[in-house]
Amino acid sequence: MSTVLNGTTLKQPSNIARTPIQTSKQHTTLDGVTKRDIVRQKELFTLTLANLTTTQINQVVGIYELKQSVSLVISELSINTTVWVDIVSRVNEAIGSDYRETIIINLEEV
Repeated sequence: MSTVLNGTTLKQPSNIARTPIQTSKQHTTLDGVTKRDIVRQKELFTLTLANLTTTQINQVVGIYELKQSVSLVISELSINTTVWVDIVSRVNEAIGSDYRETIIINLEEV
């Protein structure tokens, strides 16, 4: 599976979670009927990238530090959208004598 964030091909995520987000307003009329007006539907993608090298981590952090929306393409899941990048957590792990890092990122559709 190919995951491309802002033109950079990332290591295959060990997990991809998709959470739908609705922007809506809810109104209760005088006769007690509740109506919901859905303004927009978008998705939040949570990617877990495990056992990354320092170079791979620096690529993800560099994209995050742009502080702007970026493109996300995951062709196998038919995802081609623009997202905001947030880093949820970073965990360092020792694998033999080499340190690797797992990073979890949230990508919210614009």
